[in-house]
Amino acid sequence: MLLESEKKWIKENMENAKEVLAMKNPNDIIQALNFFSVDEMTPDYEPTEKTYQAERIIDRIVDSDDDDWPEWDGS
Repeated sequence: MLLESEKKWIKENMENAKEVLAMKNPNDIIQALNFFSVDEMTPDYEPTEKTYQAERIIDRIVDSDDDDWPEWDGS
C-alpha cells in the first residue's frame, strides 16, 4: 500500500496521478512510476531528482510485504 507521503508526491508530480492512485495492482503502479521515471530523465538520459524519487517509491513497493496491499481481483 502506498504511504501517505508517496500519495502526496504522486499527486504533486505526476500528470496521471488520479489514475495511478486508483490502481489496485502494485505492478501497475510500478509500471506507471517506471514510465514517469524515464520521462523525467534529461535528454542525455541522466537521472533527475524526480527520477530518483520515483525509483525510491518503486523500491519500497517491491520490498513491501504483499499483505500490505489490498486483495487484487485481477482487474
